[in-house]
Amino acid sequence: MLDQKAFTLVELLIVIAITGVLSSVAIVNLGSTREKARASSAQASLRGIISAVVLCYDEAKNLKYNGIADCNAFNYIQVGTAICAGSPTTWPVLPDGWVYNTCVNAPFTNWFYLACDEACTTGKREVYCNNKGCVSLIVPEFEL
Repeated sequence: MLDQKAFTLVELLIVIAITGVLSSVAIVNLGSTREKARASSAQASLRGIISAVVLCYDEAKNLKYNGIADCNAFNYIQVGTAICAGSPTTWPVLPDGWVYNTCVNAPFTNWFYLACDEACTTGKREVYCNNKGCVSLIVPEFEL
């Protein structure tokens, strides 16, 4: 009598199918984890300059989007330029795929600046910073 201990073809196919399903779930979760990690990196970079921004306002200096001209809602911040006149602090580099969207000067407590993943399209992440700190959120869909 044959007394061989081996896996049947059906058993091997079932194991391969289960492995495929589990790996596809892991890959999907890994993609969202990478997105969240880039958002956390952007948030940390932007949070790091809040004290410099507050110092600019304490010295009655407006935020600059390119080191020269004042920020308003229509300017895109240029990386590596001074955040305000005379400041040694510059706008930090953001993670790959992230861009600055805008910065706005307003009296003392109403200033803000933000950056987005992939040009601030609906459903993408953005980091919004003001005098209270920085927050990461999903860009909402706007209804007209």
